[in-house]
Amino acid sequence: MDLSTLTANPWNLTLSNDPALSNLGNSTFDIYAFNANSTGSVTHVVAGVEDPSAYLNFTFSYDDISWALTVVSSPAANPSTTTTTVYKIVGVGSFLSLEDQSSGYQYSFITNAPPVLAANWKLISTTDPTLHISPSGYLLFQVNNNNTGDVFAVENGTTISTPRQTFNYVVNAAAETLVIGYSTTSTPVQTSTVSYNYTFSGQELFLTDTATGWTYELSQ
Repeated sequence: MDLSTLTANPWNLTLSNDPALSNLGNSTFDIYAFNANSTGSVTHVVAGVEDPSAYLNFTFSYDDISWALTVVSSPAANPSTTTTTVYKIVGVGSFLSLEDQSSGYQYSFITNAPPVLAANWKLISTTDPTLHISPSGYLLFQVNNNNTGDVFAVENGTTISTPRQTFNYVVNAAAETLVIGYSTTSTPVQTSTVSYNYTFSGQELFLTDTATGWTYELSQ
């Protein structure tokens, strides 16, 4: 494993058979940040809200022959107390799986990297009763790298040149939420802010409005 795979982005610990971590889930988990200088920290996310204060700090070393990851950790509140744990890396990619070589407990992480949304996204299905889409009539979301974008209507297979809405967006990768602030381009200008839970899988983006429960499936 290239060590940069470990240090490029933080990792969310979301699944483990360690009984001390039985409360892990989609909205309650730990974020492990591995730094290029072989130090790191752990923060808590509870009910989707991250406490930015580290509760655990650590140093680590990696053996690329045995795939052993040695972590020396200490509580932030009591840095003089240290614990050394040796893990074997049993899977790595967009997921990271570690096995404690002493207890046998396994720990599964997903990358905390924000999704790369900058692209043109076609709305292909939705449960939103205010929207009616078809193969030749749908909405096209043009998402830019600078956290802005436009919503275009496609009618009879032709994209209307003037956007229906413009928007700004913020991604919270830790909580897997996407907040979009919309503004209409017609007069009078109407604005709205919508929070979505998202699932991102490369060419597909699934959104769920946290207020209404309506779902939106978009594809590149």
